[in-house]
Amino acid sequence: MAELSPAEKSIIKEHPLAGSLSNLCSLLQEAETIYESHQTSSDTAINSLDQLYQNALSKLLHALQGGDAAFNLRSRIADQNVDSDLADLFKRIRQGHLRYDHCQPLVRLVIQNAADTDIWKAVYDLVATVTRTERSTPPPRSYLSILQTPRSRNTGSLTNLLEL
Repeated sequence: MAELSPAEKSIIKEHPLAGSLSNLCSLLQEAETIYESHQTSSDTAINSLDQLYQNALSKLLHALQGGDAAFNLRSRIADQNVDSDLADLFKRIRQGHLRYDHCQPLVRLVIQNAADTDIWKAVYDLVATVTRTERSTPPPRSYLSILQTPRSRNTGSLTNLLEL
């Protein structure tokens, strides 16, 4: 788990989550229970589970992003604050590009009502994991430039163009 600097610990202490995540516990617990039991028997079930995970994680990230600590903690991956990192993660979740198992340590800490410092450490870990995964996955190759390159043909001269 990521270690926090004294300055980060101070920010977290000054801006506690103060129960702002407690209303998400039942939704996160449901997502976690279903994820652990692997009850996916059809495509419809898989799609509805994906939606459950997406909604639960979106609400969690939204709640964290709205906390004062997120506005004051510095990102470890970019020249921004953690609220911007969380916004990037939120976007990835809504697009279906973030795996539940990457978020699972954070989800479990929220369910357990862990200390704020542990939750923010898990946030830093999640951001680092997603960033590492993005960097290690090569971008898709585009063949469009090869397939759609127009052929150059000289079909006439200046005098032929004037005849049109």
